[in-house]
Amino acid sequence: MKHRILFTKELSKEYIQQKLGADFEVSFLKLIDIVPNPINFEIGDFHHFIITSVNTVKVIQHHVIFPKESRFYVVGDKSAKALSSLGIEAEIVAKNAEQLAEYIQQKVKPVPILHFCSSKALMTLEEKLGQAGFQYQQEVVYRTVACFPILEKEVDALVFFSPSGVESFMKNNKVNQEQVFSIGKTTQKALQKFTQNKIIKSNEENLEDLLQVIKATYNG
Repeated sequence: MKHRILFTKELSKEYIQQKLGADFEVSFLKLIDIVPNPINFEIGDFHHFIITSVNTVKVIQHHVIFPKESRFYVVGDKSAKALSSLGIEAEIVAKNAEQLAEYIQQKVKPVPILHFCSSKALMTLEEKLGQAGFQYQQEVVYRTVACFPILEKEVDALVFFSPSGVESFMKNNKVNQEQVFSIGKTTQKALQKFTQNKIIKSNEENLEDLLQVIKATYNG
């Protein structure tokens, strides 16, 4: 019998199926929409920028002209690759916001720093960098809008990718006996508010590692 895995995000079925193999039956449930905000601000004197998602890169790539000698600090390899495709190389790449704040404090003196983010951005960077003397500022470039879908099929496992996705799912659904997987620490913490089930997390906090974790969980 195949393991029925539901990914709570729209992904490439061909890619996921290829990575997991024939023992898995994969499906997808969209939990949030991305709505870009009008971008009508000036970069000003900022030369240091934080980007924490691929969605941010997609929104700003046609609307923002960065000054020369800009420096970029990002969360996630995919964010770094998205920037690289635009000819921009990230100086610091971290697994999550907490780790990014630590790396920035270790490698950068306190400077004005601008964070392009979503409407659901966590306070982690603002708190940690602010306490360290950085002049931190947010620019919300897109909103995450919950879809609140209803799961109408039985599955063996649920895979979550963000706290906002967790909130959207739990509005009209609940976790029963399903195995629960999380992309990272912040999503895991959000899930713990709704279920006592064991939550298996990706150590590297990226999709590729998460898929390996799912496969290893079922194949031993």
